[in-house]
Amino acid sequence: MSERIATIIPPPLRFEFGSEQGADKLCRAVLLVTADEDGAPRVAVLSYAEVKALDERRAAITVNAGTLTHRNLERGSDALLWCVLDGAAYSLRGSVKADGAAFELTLEEVLRDFYPEQPMMSGPMYRKL
Repeated sequence: MSERIATIIPPPLRFEFGSEQGADKLCRAVLLVTADEDGAPRVAVLSYAEVKALDERRAAITVNAGTLTHRNLERGSDALLWCVLDGAAYSLRGSVKADGAAFELTLEEVLRDFYPEQPMMSGPMYRKL
C-alpha cells in the first residue's frame, strides 16, 4: 500500500531525472499518466532524459507534440509520474502548466511503495540502440 512521504521530489530521483543513458544498454523509463477528455487514463512511457527536476517541487516534462498525452497536458490535465528506484515504486502527483516546449509539473504529493522483504526489482525499461 502506498504511503505519502513528501511533497518534494525524493533526492535520488532528482539526480536520476534528466540523465542520458548510453547506447546499447537497458535503460529505465518513467510512466506519465494523464487523463483524456473523457476522463480515461492515458499512459506514456518516457525516458529519464525527458523528465528533469527543476527544483525540489517542480519537474520539466517533454513529450512529443501532436500526441494525446501532449494535448492532455496542454489543456491542464493533472499528471502522475511513476517509476522504480532502489527497490521502491514512486508516484509523483501534481498539476501541470505549459512552459514553452516542455510542461512543468508542480508536485502536490509523493507516494512510495516499499517493502523491504519484497523490493521492487524493476519498473519499465527499454533498450537504447
